[in-house]
Amino acid sequence: MFAASLKSGGYEVVSAASSTSPQAGRGQPAESSTDAAAATIAGAPASCSRKLAAHRRWPFGRCDSAFSCQAGSRAGSSSSGRDLEASEAGTCAERRQLEADAQAAREETASLRQQLAALLAQQQEEREAAAAAAVALGAEAERQRRRAEAAEGEAGCLRRLSSAAAAAQALAEAEAAVQLADLRLAAQKRRVAGLQEQVEQQRGVIATLADSRGDAFEERFHLRLELRHSRAAAQQAQRSAANLSQALQQQRDAAEQAVAAAREEGQRAAAARWQARVLELRKQLAEARRKLQAAQEGEAAARAALSAQGCMLSQARAELSADHAVLLQAHSKVAAELTELRKLPQQRQLRHAAPQLPQQPDDHQPWD
Repeated sequence: MFAASLKSGGYEVVSAASSTSPQAGRGQPAESSTDAAAATIAGAPASCSRKLAAHRRWPFGRCDSAFSCQAGSRAGSSSSGRDLEASEAGTCAERRQLEADAQAAREETASLRQQLAALLAQQQEEREAAAAAAVALGAEAERQRRRAEAAEGEAGCLRRLSSAAAAAQALAEAEAAVQLADLRLAAQKRRVAGLQEQVEQQRGVIATLADSRGDAFEERFHLRLELRHSRAAAQQAQRSAANLSQALQQQRDAAEQAVAAAREEGQRAAAARWQARVLELRKQLAEARRKLQAAQEGEAAARAALSAQGCMLSQARAELSADHAVLLQAHSKVAAELTELRKLPQQRQLRHAAPQLPQQPDDHQPWD
């Protein structure tokens, strides 16, 4: 707080126009904290109250008594003139000082407004940055979710493909075994057909021999033995064919069981692999969701802090408006006091120009 005092010829002028703090000077940068600005603005009404109290302490009655005392003596007219000039000079100096104080207060108010505007711009940038970060985190979480879904779909496709490949391989092996068994069965059938043809030929020969009565007994006996051997070979071939068919059926059953076992084993292995992959992707998705939740909590905290700072800035604006109103009121009062001070010399001149009563004679001094 700066004050000006003027003492001349019984006058005493005490004036307080504005108060400044080191934290809210005109050279303070725009990046000062909101707390410092709020403290500076909060201190302004108290300083204005002190200024008004100082202005109310103006001793006008003492000035009037001093003027009346000086006007009472005829010999002090020259000294009262000098006092008048000194009073006018002091009044002019006081006026200049008050105008300078008012200008400083206006500059300080403008500086505080600039600081508040800078703080509001900075808070808006921080709010936009927090919103952009939240949007980026949401997009990243969406990409992670889509990647997880794509990975799950790919896992299902690969699982189906692996199952189909295992089944196709088992079927190919079974078909190869069946073809080999068919080839063996066809060979056995051709052999049985050859043996049957031989039997028919032997029967024809026997019939021919039976028709020909001139054949010998030994030849018939040998033919019967050959027929018996041929029948035994045919029966053996039939038994071999039955055994081969049974073996082929067993091979088919074994191939089907092997295909089923291979399919189940492939499905279990693929399911285990892709289940591990899905678990890993789910862990990554949970981690991304946790990061997103942390970012959302940080954004909520930042929004709460920004709202609190906005409330503080609103309060600071209100206090600044009240301070400005108080400063305007103080300026009007100072102007009124300056007007009263300008009227004082005229009142003094009127008092000097008024007719004075003759002084009473002193008992110790003779009359002329």
